[in-house]
Amino acid sequence: LTFIIPEGILSNIEYMYTRNFLLEKGNLNVISLFSERVFEAAVDTCVVSFVKNSSSDHIKIYKDASSIINRITKDTIYNSPNHIIPVKVGGSEKKIFEIFMNNQFEVLKDIIEIQQGIIYTGQSKADVFSNEILNKNYKKSLDGRDISRWKINWDIKNENKYINYTSKLHRPREERLFQANPKIVFPRKSASIYCAIDTHTFYVLNTAYVVLLSDNSYNYSYLASWFNSKITNYIYSKLYFGWQITIPALITLRIKRPSQLTSRLLDLLVYSSPEKFDKVIDAIILNNYFSDHMKER
Repeated sequence: LTFIIPEGILSNIEYMYTRNFLLEKGNLNVISLFSERVFEAAVDTCVVSFVKNSSSDHIKIYKDASSIINRITKDTIYNSPNHIIPVKVGGSEKKIFEIFMNNQFEVLKDIIEIQQGIIYTGQSKADVFSNEILNKNYKKSLDGRDISRWKINWDIKNENKYINYTSKLHRPREERLFQANPKIVFPRKSASIYCAIDTHTFYVLNTAYVVLLSDNSYNYSYLASWFNSKITNYIYSKLYFGWQITIPALITLRIKRPSQLTSRLLDLLVYSSPEKFDKVIDAIILNNYFSDHMKER
């Protein structure tokens, strides 16, 4: 049997039980990925094929239904977070994946609180936003577009600089999230993870996420460096499909606790000039996971 289905079946957290059913009740034999959309649809598609009987435990991954790019086993899937099908993790990448997703590391959801920002639908923009403070309810608002790697660009906003934060908002969120200082903010509608540390209590809109630490043994400079690192983005892109970062997917990643020296060093770099020391910060995060490899370099 062969099915053409949305690509989301491979990695969407909500489809975990569907994946389990397919693995337990059928012999998944082939998955085909495509470089371009096959249909004029709103989602990318893939092809999955099942056989009645199979002596092989390997699932073959094809690109454009022509060349095999990977082979994975059911055990690999069962060992992946939420039993996602890691079709893009193969060869030497498997070793990187195993190190980064080590079961001895903490799952991100256990050390942070993360929330999508304010949803203001139901009112006109004129009633919600202003470019000046009209009364005490107006707070500095932050859109996902205002956030870049290490930097918040609120000062150059041309519109919607302040939000009328009242209970009339559709989903105002708890005000403590925005009053937290510091906190981490990053765009929701992005294919990569990049963030900045907010020390000015911005009120974040629903196009961005707010992150607070729930484990005080970590610090914000390390967490921001971890989010912005190439290795974290590499692992996320290998595990998950999609055009935006999602909370259910993000919080499945594992994070390695830093040493006190690493935390202090990142505090100095991140709170001084993170853009200037970006490569150094990235190397520190990489070294935290792959110290033996970094010594060789």
